[in-house]
Order: sequence, then structure tokens, then C-alpha cells
Amino acid sequence: MGAVKVEIPDGMHREIKELVRLGKYRSVADFFYVAGQKELERLRNNGVRSVLIDSDGDCEVVQEG
Repeated sequence: MGAVKVEIPDGMHREIKELVRLGKYRSVADFFYVAGQKELERLRNNGVRSVLIDSDGDCEVVQEG
């Protein structure tokens, strides 16, 4: 499993923390995990086979033929 450091604007962080406080998510990290899963599913549904990320963090989207 990998780890990612994400810097977000203070206002967005406050909103996510409020969602955590309301019990919508277990933690701020959980919010990003769920959002990431939803985005990957959306991309797969739109014909993206995979997303390749190299060691420099550059991203390549592989479309299905």
C-alpha cells in the first residue's frame, strides 16, 4: 500500500473535517480514499483501462482501443 501527502486549501479542509465530525466519513484520509475510488470507477466506465504513474509522479492515461 502506498502513501500520499495532499495539500488542500484551508476552506476545503474545514469542510471535510466537518463531514468527518458529522459521521459521513471516518477520517479526512477516508474522504480522499472514497473520492479516489469513485474517480477511478468513473474513468473505467468512460473507457480508461489504467492510469500509469512513473517514479517522478507523471501520469499517463491508457485508453482502451
